[in-house]
Amino acid sequence: MIDEALFTPSTATWSGTCAFRLLPDHELSPAPATASTRGVAEGVAWTLDYVWLHPEDGVQEGHLVVGGPREDGTVTAGWVDSWHQKDEIALLAGTSACPGDRTGEHSEAATGAGAVQVAMGHSGWGWRIEVFRSDDALRLRMYNVVPKGVEGVEGVDAGPYLVMDAAWEPVRA
Repeated sequence: MIDEALFTPSTATWSGTCAFRLLPDHELSPAPATASTRGVAEGVAWTLDYVWLHPEDGVQEGHLVVGGPREDGTVTAGWVDSWHQKDEIALLAGTSACPGDRTGEHSEAATGAGAVQVAMGHSGWGWRIEVFRSDDALRLRMYNVVPKGVEGVEGVDAGPYLVMDAAWEPVRA
C-alpha cells in the first residue's frame, strides 16, 4: 500500500527555511533552505535532498530515502547529513501516516496522509525524523532523544527535543 501523498512519483523543488539548534536551551536559528523530492524505484521509495545553513559551519546537505510503507504502515529509511553524521549512513525504522497522540510523541506536522516518522538509537541516545508532505507544503523535523541518567549534559532533560525544523513551499515554474 503506497501512501500517495508522500510517495508521489513526481519530482518537486521546494524553497523555505530551516531552523537549527544544538541544545534545547539554545534558540532555533532560522536560515534559507532548499529541497527537492521525488519518487524512485517505480514508487517503492521516496527521496528528500535538502540544503541548509548551519549558523557557524555554513552550508550543509542532507539526503533521506524512505522505503515502503509495508501493509502494516512500517517504513525503513536511510539518512545522511554533512553536519550531523559525516562518516556513515544512518538506518532508521518507523511508520507512515503516523497516528499522533497528545503526549508529544509525534508532532502535529507528522500526522495524517503524507506523513512519515522514523527513528534510530545509538548508545542509549536516539534520533527521530518526521516528514510531512502535501501539495503545498513540505516539513522536516529532527529530534535528539536524550536517554535517562545521562551524565555530562547539564540542564538537558531526558526525552526528545527539537533540533531542526525545516518548512518549505513548492517552487512554481
